[in-house]
Formats: sequence, C-alpha cells, structure tokens
Amino acid sequence: MLGYLTFTILLAVLCVLVCTSAIRGNYVDMSNQGLTSIPPNIPQQTTELNLCCNSLTSVPTQFFSLPLLDRLHLDHNMILILHTKAFLGLTSLTTLHLNHNQIQTIEPEALESLESLTALYLDNNQIHYLPTGFLPNVLNPFRALDLQFNKFTFIHAWEFSGKQIYK
Repeated sequence: MLGYLTFTILLAVLCVLVCTSAIRGNYVDMSNQGLTSIPPNIPQQTTELNLCCNSLTSVPTQFFSLPLLDRLHLDHNMILILHTKAFLGLTSLTTLHLNHNQIQTIEPEALESLESLTALYLDNNQIHYLPTGFLPNVLNPFRALDLQFNKFTFIHAWEFSGKQIYK
C-alpha cells in the first residue's frame, strides 16, 4: 500500500511540474503529454489552453472554472461526442479547435453557451449530420467555420439562415 501511495504522490508532483513548466503568461501548453484527463491545476487567468495531441476521449467539465478562456485547442485527440452544454460557462471563448478527432455526434445545444465564438474548427472528424441548434443563437459573425473532411450526408440550410459566415 505504501508503494501505491508513493507512486500516486509522485505522479501528482510530476503533473504539477509538467503543467507549471508549460505556462507562459496566460497561455498554458499541455500538448503532447499523453493526457487522458485534464489536470485540475489550470490557472484561473488562463486565456489560451493547448490540449492538442493527447488521448482525451471527451470534453471535461473543468472548463467551467476558466471564465477568461479565449482559445481552446482540443484538436488531435480521440474525442467521440460533444455532449449538450459541453462548454457551459466558457462565455469568453472565441476560438475552438476540435479538428482531427473522432467526433461522430454533436448533441443539440453542445455549443449553446459559446456566445463569443467566432472560429470553430471541426474538420477531419466522423460527423454525419449537424443537429438542430448546432450553432448558438447568439453569435458574432464567424471568421472561420471548418467542416471539411467529415461524413456529411446533408446539412440543414436553416442552421445557417440569418448568420454571417466569412470565408
């Protein structure tokens, strides 16, 4: 039992050291760490969080406590589904990278609270369709919306009705 406890403490210290050493200003880089979950010690003042190239399979709830987060990189992981209200509380988020995952399903209202979102990258996934309510009702005009290299059979035109999307 003592060996397990020592190993657990060592892992926790290592995580703190790795995560702390990757902090530059308000930018936190946890890319290429082999993470399967998000360490809990992300600073509250973080504005950009890079979690790309890990082994994440879902969007964690830790983001609720990062109110200043502006850019989030979750690309090149193994995320399969975006659950309803997955990004709840991230009202400052403008750029979201979810490209190069294995996303098959986007539940309705998954992006509901992203009222500042202007760039969304969902390319290179396994998405077949966009659910009603895919795009939040309150949106700034998109600068970028990348949906290429998915498995769409059709996209409802009303999802984009009345929304400005720049090329």
